Amino acid sequence: MMKRYIFLFILLIGVLGNAQNSYVVDIDNRNMALDLLNVAKERIDENKSKEAIKILLKTVSIDSVLRDTYLLIYQTWLADKDLKDTVVYALQIGRKIFKDDDELCFYLAEIHRDSFELPEAILEYTNATNYARQNGEDFYLVHYYYFNRANCFMKMDMYDGALHDYDYTIKLKPEFTSAYYNRGVCYFKKGDKARACADWERATQLGCKVSKQYFDTYCKH
Repeated sequence: MMKRYIFLFILLIGVLGNAQNSYVVDIDNRNMALDLLNVAKERIDENKSKEAIKILLKTVSIDSVLRDTYLLIYQTWLADKDLKDTVVYALQIGRKIFKDDDELCFYLAEIHRDSFELPEAILEYTNATNYARQNGEDFYLVHYYYFNRANCFMKMDMYDGALHDYDYTIKLKPEFTSAYYNRGVCYFKKGDKARACADWERATQLGCKVSKQYFDTYCKH
């Protein structure tokens, strides 16, 4: 197992060197990279993430500006969390190439959040929100940039930051049930029971059963 990961990191170092200096890809390399990408997709579908990541790293070494490769690299981490370090390093390569890419920043943030690296996650979510303002906030994941950053803030007892992000999440996605529920928890932790109950009531109306339990416990009487 250790030898496998040493191999992956050596390959990544070589890829990073190539990626920094060469952004022009000839047609033969592009076609080869596309073929490898299709093979990697098959390996992911077959739950062979470790085989897929090797193929995807080779794809990056051939054609570092094929953005779909980095999206698939993130999918390998979703299937196999042991690939975290390799995937983070590969996504950082993608971010050097695709500057101001809010989606890649978001995926890095998700990996950090999953590992309870909350300050690092908040930094990447912040990068994602900043770039999203430039790129447009109509992308389907943008409300999660704010929602998941708010969750990190709340875990760190940074309630004002969390409330700001839950507010913006609801602005982007007015019927996002979890945002009302979590904002209610945040208000409750701050001692604002009235606003907490209002949010839990709204979340209950939207179908959140957990919010109903909270509302019945803390708000009915």
